[in-house]
Amino acid sequence: MRFFFGKNSALSAMVLTFVALSFLLSSALSIVMIKSTSSQLESQMKATLAADQQSFMDLYDQRRLIGIREGMERRSSVEHDDTFIFMLLNRDGSRLGGNIQHWPEYLTPDTSFQTFKYSDSEDVSHTHIGIGQTLRGGFDLMVARSTVQNDQMIASQIVVAVTVTFGLTIIGAIVGFILSRRILHQINGINSVAAKVEAGFLNERVTLGQQRNEFHELAVNINSMLHKISSNQQRMNTLSENLAHELRTPLNRVKKTVYQLSSQCHLDKEGLQLLVEDIRSNIDATMRTFDAVLEIVTANEAMPDKTRFSPIDLVGITKEILALFEPVGEERDIRFLVDLLPQGRVLGERQLILQMISNVIDNALKFTPEGGQVSVGLNHVGANLKLSVSNQCEPLLENLDEIAFTQFQRGSNAREKTGYGLGLPLVKAIATRHDFDVRISQKCRCFTVEFTCPVI
Repeated sequence: MRFFFGKNSALSAMVLTFVALSFLLSSALSIVMIKSTSSQLESQMKATLAADQQSFMDLYDQRRLIGIREGMERRSSVEHDDTFIFMLLNRDGSRLGGNIQHWPEYLTPDTSFQTFKYSDSEDVSHTHIGIGQTLRGGFDLMVARSTVQNDQMIASQIVVAVTVTFGLTIIGAIVGFILSRRILHQINGINSVAAKVEAGFLNERVTLGQQRNEFHELAVNINSMLHKISSNQQRMNTLSENLAHELRTPLNRVKKTVYQLSSQCHLDKEGLQLLVEDIRSNIDATMRTFDAVLEIVTANEAMPDKTRFSPIDLVGITKEILALFEPVGEERDIRFLVDLLPQGRVLGERQLILQMISNVIDNALKFTPEGGQVSVGLNHVGANLKLSVSNQCEPLLENLDEIAFTQFQRGSNAREKTGYGLGLPLVKAIATRHDFDVRISQKCRCFTVEFTCPVI
């Protein structure tokens, strides 16, 4: 129940809001229902009073005062209804008939429905609705009915409405509390994992629920994010370790050469020049390592500036690269087998794509034995272009596809070759930046790098 009863708990505020809305909605519906019932009862009473008045007027039209008086006496003797009162007055205000003795104080004979108080035989005051009218000849006639029954019916409806309103509010609070507990349990689970990750336990993961709901999807996304963070952290640690290892050799060489310079003062100009060149070459190698790492970091930017992208002719740029590498292949008797489409255009940065393809072809030439061949192809695969570079080489490690794109990782056949294991990682970074899918495969003595590129 952590956070639920907290001062700033959003979940408790949501539940309270839900309960308040349930109460207000139930109250509003109850008020509307009561007002509607009251209006209907009042309309029915007024219709009944109009009918009562009309019946007495019909008797007056037929037999004048005698007819009305006989009608009133008959109703008084037959009907014993205390809620219905009626009376007929003479011109001088004296009583001619009816079931009450005195004309109601606040009732005027103006033919309109009026509400007034009138005391019954037990001197209990009740609210009545009545209508008074002066007949032809100056006689006053009134009929009225008590609202006691209507008031009792409305009162009972109010009791029912209040009971239902509070019942629904309590049920809503219970349901909201139960649902909020389930939600809070899942939120607390996510918060607990987040706190552990913040403390440095990057292997923590959110427990996936059995129901595939929004929280399940959220947990999957969080776990995927944590896996990526953990993988990136592991790669960063590996990169730091490998970078330190790779830089140790050239820096030790520089240190050794500097020591020679300081201890051998008798060196001639030629010997001194050799030592300086050795220092310069080692420093250049170190700088190239840093430049390659910076290029990978830059290419791995999460949000590349695609405003710098432009249509690139992949066929033309591949031919341009091949023209540069063909002399290198001829020196080692390596043939290029080229199978390109007439045209293939993609969207990207020309310099980066040029570097990406150059790295792959340079890598292929480096590991192809003399007299071998390198195949370069470009063809359509569905709505995309597929660029492939294959070369003959010695059998490679089974898990090469897992380490090929890892910085400073090199295959067993690369130990005698110059390099730092940064070529393919840079290729991967540039491909990802351009939304290209890059894959490697090895079959027998053939190593292939394939790019799937969205065509424009």
